[in-house]
Amino acid sequence: MGFVMMRSFAEGLGVTWPRDVAAVVDGRPVTWREVHTERTAHQQRAIDWKRRSDCRPPVFAYVWVFENASWIYMGWYCYLVYLENGRVQHVSINFRGYRDRLAASLMRAFPLGLLSLGDGDSGFERWMEAFAARYPRRKPRYDRRRAGVAFVRFDREAETVTRVR
Repeated sequence: MGFVMMRSFAEGLGVTWPRDVAAVVDGRPVTWREVHTERTAHQQRAIDWKRRSDCRPPVFAYVWVFENASWIYMGWYCYLVYLENGRVQHVSINFRGYRDRLAASLMRAFPLGLLSLGDGDSGFERWMEAFAARYPRRKPRYDRRRAGVAFVRFDREAETVTRVR
């Protein structure tokens, strides 16, 4: 799109156009019918986007594995952290329940030399220790826990992750 002259500007210059011309774009007159057709199509695309199915597309996230040394919650924990609608969301893998599918997907995405994936909770515990050693998190002053971080693509519908290289 190069040169555009709107009707109101042309009338300000004293130029008279036919009643159905809304503007001139690159020397071609654009009618009100074309303007309204384009507006209607734009509105329909916006409505279709808002009415789309509730399937949520995959998002970029990071895997956060850390060791908690306090006496009440002692042990290793794993979370997936991502942004949704401007808010930080956390998906717990092994706190208040164990997500088998997500844990297995993480272990497949990051094979750390462990032979067995099917050990359940104890195998995942060993995997988290190896993960923190292989992908260490830079330790801030206020948090000296052993921790590991890596980026993934998280498919929330299928509860699977894909490693981001």
